[in-house]
Amino acid sequence: MIIDTGVGNHKVRPPARMHMLNTLALQWLAAAGAEPDAVTHVLITHLHSDHIGWNTSLEGRRWAPTFPNARYLVPRADYDYFKEINDSGKASDTSFADSLAPIFDAGLATFVDKSSELPGGLEPAEAFGHTPGQMNYWLRSQGEVGVFSADVFHHPVQILNPTWNTAFCILPDQAISTRAHVLADAAASGALIMSCHFPAPHAGYARKTGDAYRFEPAQPGSPIAT
Repeated sequence: MIIDTGVGNHKVRPPARMHMLNTLALQWLAAAGAEPDAVTHVLITHLHSDHIGWNTSLEGRRWAPTFPNARYLVPRADYDYFKEINDSGKASDTSFADSLAPIFDAGLATFVDKSSELPGGLEPAEAFGHTPGQMNYWLRSQGEVGVFSADVFHHPVQILNPTWNTAFCILPDQAISTRAHVLADAAASGALIMSCHFPAPHAGYARKTGDAYRFEPAQPGSPIAT
């Protein structure tokens, strides 16, 4: 299973750091035992372009599903929102057309919501705000808890200052409310927070300190602890 697929290769994107990448992502996945044919599920947290790009790969002149044997699980509310923007011509990039539409055309997409049954013991949870349909995926195993928190947090500083949004939060007030709920749940359960954008070591814990929270990186001594 893969949760979010990143920017992707050979995609035309406005930000220079994302434009026409040519990375070895598929080789890295293969080295970890996740060749494209072996992936059974792609869980998408939300439909911003930097989370769906490797849904497809360029084959000749067309975009084809990168993981042909997988079910792509797509948040319905995000699909409706971004499809309207795409169809109206207001989209800031072509990510809907090049990274999402092809998996629907191939019949590989299934909508996901908070009541969906997911493989591998994952539990879906609504995390609306950053986008209208963003989802989190919680994992409980052998007495431990983790949360794939998507873009509820872009940086650990938002654990210290949970009212801080990014410029990319579509529903700012709801994003703040969601962040508060995720923080409370993660701190209470001791969940490992696995965000998509944290610097190394990329994951950590929210620890309650009085009326606030502090961030504890999964790797002791990490510079992001401060």
